[in-house]
Amino acid sequence: MDHALTPLEFAPKSPEPRREPTRIGSRGPARVWLFRHGAVDASGASYGNSDVPLSALGLEQTEALARSVAESEKPGVVATSPLSRARALGEAIAERAVGAKLVVDARLAEVDRGRWQGLERDDYLTRWRADGEAYWNAPLDWRGHGGETERELAERGFGAVSDALEHADGTLVVTAHRQLIRATVAFLLGIPTGRSYALEIPVATGILLDVDEDGTCRLRRSGVSR
Repeated sequence: MDHALTPLEFAPKSPEPRREPTRIGSRGPARVWLFRHGAVDASGASYGNSDVPLSALGLEQTEALARSVAESEKPGVVATSPLSRARALGEAIAERAVGAKLVVDARLAEVDRGRWQGLERDDYLTRWRADGEAYWNAPLDWRGHGGETERELAERGFGAVSDALEHADGTLVVTAHRQLIRATVAFLLGIPTGRSYALEIPVATGILLDVDEDGTCRLRRSGVSR
């Protein structure tokens, strides 16, 4: 679904516990761009980690964003999800950026929604309403749909970004998916799960993180298309 379907409307009445940020490996100051793929042809369904194709608009967005990123950022490494909608963007950027290395990493794929994958919007929301309380009792480890937990998603995203950053030499570009980016950024910055759903990541936009020498990450920009 292009429009975010989140458990925000079932948020707990009390504040979530504090979450500590996580430092990431870095050989010096660096920039990390995490870009979401363009629009797809399955906007009415909860497609998760299914390999759905880009729409005609998504193809146009991919080309425009790739040109802009390659010209302005000059990344050393482009790390991409293997799913075609995100991989198309990663490949397009790497082709245009002189000297950029393309890395395809399965850890950057979108969240596995288990039994909820492929559901239409109304059915998806109905299930959230039924399971919302259980989710908020343990948002990092809830697995009510039989798929992937928030903790698992964040940890694999962190691992992929951390490994790619070791070879990026200044600027790393990641092309992936909304939930993967949201969970990974929240893990790095110490944002509680509920608050992380407020991060702006429309299709064909990205989040920019500055990484200090000690691996501390700071949010620089969110929901931007370059």
